[in-house]
Amino acid sequence: MQILLADDRPEVRAALRLLFEQGAVQVAGEAATAVQLLALCARTCPDGVILDAELSGLAHSRRSASLVELLQTLRHLCPRVRLVALSSYQITRQEAWWPHVDAAFCKSDPPDGLLGLLEGV
Repeated sequence: MQILLADDRPEVRAALRLLFEQGAVQVAGEAATAVQLLALCARTCPDGVILDAELSGLAHSRRSASLVELLQTLRHLCPRVRLVALSSYQITRQEAWWPHVDAAFCKSDPPDGLLGLLEGV
């Protein structure tokens, strides 16, 4: 499985890369912004994208709508891509973007849970 990692914090991307390198998941690229993520996705069309729900490049005043637009564009570029949203807070199904992702994961949860979640998606 090939995935892209998208988080504006390099230390988060590095930790995720280390986590995935221990399993059967290949990290095909990393992005720090929404623009970088779209360019990478267009080039690689990965099996999955792990992205920060607060990714840099999303409009702050309408972050939720901006995230929905990003998720829809990713699906348009790669219709079979699996999208997993990461967040620093506990995610609820009331989030406006929830229907546009395959799964969501809180960054404070144990990392092994993310591996299991990705395998199940």
